[in-house]
Amino acid sequence: MSLYGGFRNVFKLNTPMIAPRQIPGAQAIRRYLFGRTLVSAAHPATLIGNQVRASVIDLSNSGKLTLAGVKEDEFVLYPAFFTLKEQISLLDHGLRKLDSVLGLPREVKKRRKVLPPLKPESAQSVSDLFLPDDCYQFEEGHFDGVIHGYRECHVSNWPEEVHPLLDRIIALMPGGQFSHESSIKPAIQSHLLHLSIDGEILPHVDNVEASGRVIVGVSLGSTRILRLQKASTQTEQPNPPEWIDILLESGSVYVQRDTVRYQFQHSIPRASAIPFRGQALPDGQRLSIMIRDLR
Repeated sequence: MSLYGGFRNVFKLNTPMIAPRQIPGAQAIRRYLFGRTLVSAAHPATLIGNQVRASVIDLSNSGKLTLAGVKEDEFVLYPAFFTLKEQISLLDHGLRKLDSVLGLPREVKKRRKVLPPLKPESAQSVSDLFLPDDCYQFEEGHFDGVIHGYRECHVSNWPEEVHPLLDRIIALMPGGQFSHESSIKPAIQSHLLHLSIDGEILPHVDNVEASGRVIVGVSLGSTRILRLQKASTQTEQPNPPEWIDILLESGSVYVQRDTVRYQFQHSIPRASAIPFRGQALPDGQRLSIMIRDLR
């Protein structure tokens, strides 16, 4: 399988359970990667001059990296899956849940008291809901050394008003056999990960023993890059290194499973750490909602 042929299949934006028109807020649900250009099957003539609107995948450093053996449903990306209003609702409830579960030190509470109250209903952007970094208690390092500058918790129950949004996320699980009500059962697990402005996830391969086959991730807040790099030994690494960058904008959702999780290292650097298509990304906090099946 060639690189471009592989990504034409692997990054096909679709789901076997739900027709594109049935997914509210989704834009260009079916897209295919031809060469280095994303073309929307829903709007194949959406052009600016002779150029297709900005892509969410950068192959400029992919070299000879191939996806031989990767099936078309092992990485699926849904750009703009949630509207701004829906993003604000999910982010507001996610941040409140983290505060409730983790608690806040006294000094952090004091800092928050001098800030004007946040009103989600008046927010003009998702970033309006984030407080300054020092108004949270971020952990410096994860126990496995992979995550830095973060807060996280598992969530066994969500407010009823966001159930319809969560149902849409869970419906993307392969087979669509889950509903929100099953999210509190051992079959699947929901997880919140809040990254500070400096927060990052270093290159890693998911632990096969600690999780199942599939993870669905919702991105809220700062746009970040998801970098995929073939997992191999140091002696096998190409020179120069080869990787593929995927833009995770706020409101996007991705489904990652099987080979892509266990045979490719994936990382999410600080926004300004690496450019995307030569353009620097503005720094900012990011909250992700992750739903995974369990072994």
